[in-house]
Amino acid sequence: MTDHEDCFLTSDLPESFIQLAAHVLHSYSPALIKITFRPGSGDSGRLIGSGTFVSVGKCFGVLTVHHVARLINELCEIGFTIVESLHRVTIDWRQLQVLHIAVPPVLGQGPDLAFIKIPWERALQISHYKHFYNLDFDREEMLSSPPPAHSTVWSVCGVPDELTLEGPPQGGFLQVPAFYGLCGMGGANRFYEEGGFDYIDSWVEYKGNDPRPSTFGGISGGGLWQVTYEGSPAGTISPRRYLLAGIPFAETPIRDSRRSIIYHGTKSVYEAAHAVIEAMCA
Repeated sequence: MTDHEDCFLTSDLPESFIQLAAHVLHSYSPALIKITFRPGSGDSGRLIGSGTFVSVGKCFGVLTVHHVARLINELCEIGFTIVESLHRVTIDWRQLQVLHIAVPPVLGQGPDLAFIKIPWERALQISHYKHFYNLDFDREEMLSSPPPAHSTVWSVCGVPDELTLEGPPQGGFLQVPAFYGLCGMGGANRFYEEGGFDYIDSWVEYKGNDPRPSTFGGISGGGLWQVTYEGSPAGTISPRRYLLAGIPFAETPIRDSRRSIIYHGTKSVYEAAHAVIEAMCA
């Protein structure tokens, strides 16, 4: 089905496709952990949101949302998840440059975008384990002729706080939280524009003993991806390209067993965000 003439349900995707796509997309997708220090009680870390490692020109950092980045506002370190084993990769907040691209008038509404610039030396270290998605490379295509919504598999990647676990001390660490990334496959249901930014709604349906998180708090700032493919579930299907297509920033309440996750879309990413990041890094 390389010409995408047929449609299929996400539930028809073989596990091999889902596992491979998730493995690739996780390589761009860190959790953002804020580590604060209190006299007499040591340090403590908490998940503040998700992000996507991106680059624009020679500038490297994390594309996320304002309501996550605004929490980098006091003496702290920001930690990033980069491997699946015990590790601690942090950067002092004074070494990070936070660029608030769009500040929402009301929390939970758009526009809501930010960029956290990482020093070159630290980005180089992180690149041994993670990938930085080059926003320059696919920019023209994603603005003028992105793959049709119905001809790709949509995937949202982030770190739901509901899945965070607190483990016993190990490896010399007294506090060992475990953060679990999630790449859910689905579709995009509604596209619209307001005030120079574009938005995408994606429905999440809950049925029976559904394994989906009861809330997606924590994935804010993560990535919405379009995954193109070759073949079809009826035969052999495999991922072909991975295109960053949006940034999640809000969710609606569950009504009639359904909620929406709300994202910024390609215009917000490749036009609004790209222009501000490019100007800062010039």
